[in-house]
This record gives sequence, structure tokens and C-alpha cells, in this order.
Amino acid sequence: MRLEGIRSSSFYTPAKHLGFGVAAGVLFALCFPPYHRPIFLPLAVALLLCGLHGISPMQGAMVGLVCGMFYFGGTLFWLTNLFGAGAISLCLMLALFIALFSALTVWLRDKFPTIPLWVIAPVLWTAVEWYRAEAFVLSFGWMGLGYALVNAPWLAFFASIVGVYGLSFGMVVLGVLLTEALERSALIKPLFFSCWVWGMLLSLPRSLPT
Repeated sequence: MRLEGIRSSSFYTPAKHLGFGVAAGVLFALCFPPYHRPIFLPLAVALLLCGLHGISPMQGAMVGLVCGMFYFGGTLFWLTNLFGAGAISLCLMLALFIALFSALTVWLRDKFPTIPLWVIAPVLWTAVEWYRAEAFVLSFGWMGLGYALVNAPWLAFFASIVGVYGLSFGMVVLGVLLTEALERSALIKPLFFSCWVWGMLLSLPRSLPT
């Protein structure tokens, strides 16, 4: 990623970094019940990554935390019927995982600039998502990106090959492509092709191959 121009741009102020986090969190929430709009997944990832440009790992954690609160708060709000204000603590705990991903992404991108973002971000996201669902003491696997694709049977079919974490990995790769395209005009055509394929997969009939 070419960060020099981004670091010096007045457009990327702290408030606008947080704005990217808010926008990403809202779009993530829209991908899950009760909204069911998974077509926003790559854009949500891209907005979060845009919000991480040119900031420190600690600032990245704050952007991720804001994103996570809107992400999980916008989908798990119904838990307030069960736990009252305690549901806020649960959403905050889950948001910390997005904060962890964001901080590590910024740190690794700056520490190892030769490693492309399309490697760093998908691997980190999938690892954090796996830990939250499988190794974390509460084993809270809800709202993994791959689960947003349950109503897209052709994509769900690929889950039998790559697993739900493979789908999450692929969504983050698409988000990175979108992020890169915002900086490099040469990637615009591949981006539009990828978006077209993505839209077609989501709109295919619900009959699965046998």
C-alpha cells in the first residue's frame, strides 16, 4: 500500500478515521439478521481498512473498537431483552476482537511493509475470528463473516470445500481489492469484474449443485 500521501492528507483526520469505523460497522451489521444484506461485506471490510491508513496501532484499535460496537450492537441488540444493560458489555467484549484485528493490521503493515495487505488482512481476520469462535473461553462464533452468506447457496456450497473461515478469508480479500482500487486506477477493471462476480453469486437461484 502507498501510505506516504495518505499520511500527509488532511482528509484523514482522527475524526474521519472514526467515521470510517462507524460506516464499516453499520455495513457489517446490515449483512446479518435481521437485515440480510451480505452484498455489503466487501465494502464494509474496505471502509474499515481505509480507516486504518496512516495511524498508529493504538489509534487503529480505537477505530476497530468503534466499528465493532456498531457491528455487534446493530445485530445483537435483541440481547437487551435477556440481559438488559449487560448486553452492552457483551458487545464491547466482541468489539475488542475487531480492535485487536485493527491494531495488529496497522502494526504488521508498518513493521513489514513488503508483505501485501491482501496477505496481512485476510490472515489476521480469519485467525482472530477463529480464536473468538473456537479458542476463546466463551467460544462466541456468532456474526462471523462466512455466516452472513447462509442465504447465498452457491457461496454456502463453497463452504463445504473451504469452510466458513475460508469464506471469511475470501470476503476480506475482496475488501482489500476494493481498498487497493481506491488508490490504484489500474485495478478499477479487476475490481468491477470481481464485484460483478460477487453480485452474480449472491443472486443465483437457490438450487444447489448435486
